[in-house]
Amino acid sequence: MENLIEEFIMNMHEVKGSSKNTEMSYRSDLMHMVEYLNSKGIYNIEDVGELACENFIKSLHDMNRAATTISRSIASMKAFFEYLVGRGIISNNVAAKLKAPKIEKKIPDILSIEEVDNLLRQPSKKTPKELRDKAKDIKISDLIKLTLKKTGYTKALEDENTIEAENRIQNLEEFLTVA
Repeated sequence: MENLIEEFIMNMHEVKGSSKNTEMSYRSDLMHMVEYLNSKGIYNIEDVGELACENFIKSLHDMNRAATTISRSIASMKAFFEYLVGRGIISNNVAAKLKAPKIEKKIPDILSIEEVDNLLRQPSKKTPKELRDKAKDIKISDLIKLTLKKTGYTKALEDENTIEAENRIQNLEEFLTVA
């Protein structure tokens, strides 16, 4: 199965122009799936069924994996098995019926009156020194959110409407929860 995963990743790179991050994530997700399947005595791709896929996803829930991680794993599996169907290696996509978990939207932190006052008293941000001073007082997650908003990157990913873009958005959301 590992060889098929590598062929799939290569195809994603060459045909779809996937990013290294996406490729690493998909490879990791699929290798975890293979480890799980092997632990259950399933060694051939032809022997993987819908129940085995469902049980793998259940095992991720049981390990308390984040909803975004489970969702990405499902996307990886769906794309992988669809690739195998397209190559004629298997007859149907055994992951097609998997449902991604709902991803909680976190309520943004509200600034206190003191924090708002501090923001309003900030320098003009025109000189490098003023920009540096401004950057010292902002949380990393807020700076990243501001950068993503100003560049329009998240909006562009939403407009792209692909599995890869969806996974990038999920990765960003997960990253921002720990930044």
